[in-house]
Amino acid sequence: MLRALVLWLLDRLYTTFAWAYDVVAAAVSFGEWHDWGRCALQFLPQRGRVLEIGHGPGHLFVALRACGIDVVGVDRSWQMARRLRERLRRAALAPALHAQADARALPFADRCFDAAVWTFPTAAVFDAHTLRAVWRVLCPGGVWVIVLSATPHARLLRAIYRLTGQSQREVHAAQRRFAAAGFAVAHHVVRMRHASVSVFMLTRPS
Repeated sequence: MLRALVLWLLDRLYTTFAWAYDVVAAAVSFGEWHDWGRCALQFLPQRGRVLEIGHGPGHLFVALRACGIDVVGVDRSWQMARRLRERLRRAALAPALHAQADARALPFADRCFDAAVWTFPTAAVFDAHTLRAVWRVLCPGGVWVIVLSATPHARLLRAIYRLTGQSQREVHAAQRRFAAAGFAVAHHVVRMRHASVSVFMLTRPS
């Protein structure tokens, strides 16, 4: 019951309470939330077209654009789409292509992205429809980088984070699901000051 309540509140942060997302994320991560998400950058190719799934308020999206990467965004929340547009304006970056859609039904052509990225995804990342959708839009040899979770070094916070499904057991389950979908799976742990970040790099075979 408690876990269901936590997940419900997290879902509201993407919609009704999107205005509070950055404040809450900073509070639960010792101010490292953006750095945790940016762990994805070291695993993404520096060339080609990248799809960011669940772009949220747009921090990683803007970082990718600032690096000169051709990035397209998708998020089911219109509130987050509005925040992304605002962040692009504040960064003096030109408007970018982004769509309001569910990850399980990506509105893009087959094999049109060289890479995809999703940071701190919802449970939909394991849905068979999502896995097939991302496989479909990736070019053969394309990579999908997933910043799955962060494990705080502090014991108390580790217990709290487990309410959101972030535990070592979930990491092992994720490996099995991604491999069963046909992806070549590599798992990396990036150690930050206050947490260890779990990153998956999935490759669609050529």
